[in-house]
Amino acid sequence: MIDVERNLLFGILALQNNFIDQGSLLAAFHAWALDKTNPLDRVLLDRGALDAGEHALVMVLVGKHLKRHGGDAKVALSLVADAGARDVIRSVADVEIGQSLSALPPAAGFVLTESFVRSSEPRSHYTLTRLHAEGGLGKVWLARDLRLNREVALKELQPSQAAHPEMWRRFLKEAQITGQLEHPNIVPVYELSHRTDDDQPFYTMRFVRGQTLGKAIAAYHQKGLADRLELRTLLGAFVSVCQAIAYAHSKGVIHRDLKPENVVLGGFGEVIVLDWGLARMIDRPDEDDETPGVSITGDAESGATQAGLRLGTPAYMAPEQADGRLDLIDGRTDVYGLGSILFEVLTGRPPFEGSDLPELLQRVISGETRRARSIAPAAPPALDAVCARAQSKARSDRYATASDLALDVERWLADEPVSAYREGWSRRVARWSRRHRTWVQAGAASLALLAAVSILFAVRESRNAEVIRKEQGKTLDALTRVS
Repeated sequence: MIDVERNLLFGILALQNNFIDQGSLLAAFHAWALDKTNPLDRVLLDRGALDAGEHALVMVLVGKHLKRHGGDAKVALSLVADAGARDVIRSVADVEIGQSLSALPPAAGFVLTESFVRSSEPRSHYTLTRLHAEGGLGKVWLARDLRLNREVALKELQPSQAAHPEMWRRFLKEAQITGQLEHPNIVPVYELSHRTDDDQPFYTMRFVRGQTLGKAIAAYHQKGLADRLELRTLLGAFVSVCQAIAYAHSKGVIHRDLKPENVVLGGFGEVIVLDWGLARMIDRPDEDDETPGVSITGDAESGATQAGLRLGTPAYMAPEQADGRLDLIDGRTDVYGLGSILFEVLTGRPPFEGSDLPELLQRVISGETRRARSIAPAAPPALDAVCARAQSKARSDRYATASDLALDVERWLADEPVSAYREGWSRRVARWSRRHRTWVQAGAASLALLAAVSILFAVRESRNAEVIRKEQGKTLDALTRVS
């Protein structure tokens, strides 16, 4: 039987004693999860992350910890693995690893959050109307705030997660990060509080009536791309999403789960970016990953974000996310996610599809990213190029910021050339003609007038020539009769 806890203990001790870095550990964890017959220590050794001497030293440390706790690897792991180490383990897409981690007692010295102030007032001024949505970490209710007589969205922990202090920390972090982002296109948080009966946390936010961007995209493509105005509306909404993400980045926050289902379009032009549950602060590398991800037992095609394992939604995530490279995740990771949304706007499909999650993740990491026009030939070439640049495998080839991506789409909407696409002369001439329509029309009218005058002159000259020929004919006849 495979001793999962002992393997995890080896990896964490190697990391905490600076024999390996976090990226090397994550890569080894992922490789080991695919084949647990080869112990994690051998995986690290075979991959060159550890040399023989370092391997022997970590084995000695593992032995000392096991001896100290009577050979119980679970106890030893629970004492060694702090909150940060557990987050690293949690990012590995494996059911057995997730189960072993969830069975551990809370990390020693664990603090929920210092800034969570418990109100003495109960949740009695909120009345739950109906369940609106739920995910792996929490569920959202449509509720009524009796004090202000308005509808709100109330989010609370799933009962299955409520007993885990680390899930409390993630839930409260989500509320606090979202509450710091005051932007018209980001859902505002109204209150963070707790229930008096069981002390469980909850927070309320604006409830937006409308449809998700995903449903709007599906409706557009069902019409066969005939409505150009609707495409411009979708692209306008996309620009608003880019601007919201650019604002979040300016505040040091990255979203990490951008997809059409996390954007709501209101009935009066509202564009709201939701679900900041995977968000993290860019300037806190010690946190690296304090958020849940997708479960390997989930449906890869569902686009759902589950609690407990890998970060993000596979069909839309950047390669560095799929590969667990937390050290590479930054604003350009969100730019890739925005490119994935634009891809679906243009094609009606997510960039990657498949029901087998490990295979899907591997395609995201190393497979070829499809061009939008390979699926939807009618997609504008310039937007296809914009999308491809945003989804570049190489982070350095992507747009540097979400604002740069938004600007290129705005250029296309304004019939201006975009930075990602070099146009041919025919398109440039056509654009010049559209911009200078008055001149073109005046020139065309002048040419038409000139042509008309030329025709009239030619007709007149032709008639004059005919008259001359007739006169010459009469003269010739007269001379012939005289002679």
